[in-house]
Amino acid sequence: SGTLKTVVAGYVSNGGRLIIRICLTPILIKSFII
Repeated sequence: SGTLKTVVAGYVSNGGRLIIRICLTPILIKSFII
């Protein structure tokens, strides 16, 4: 579960919208399919 740290680190360093979008897209796809 280092993914959350990666998201937070990316958000803090880069503004991280792209990273968050990449991380959230599979979740949205899964919830949409299920």
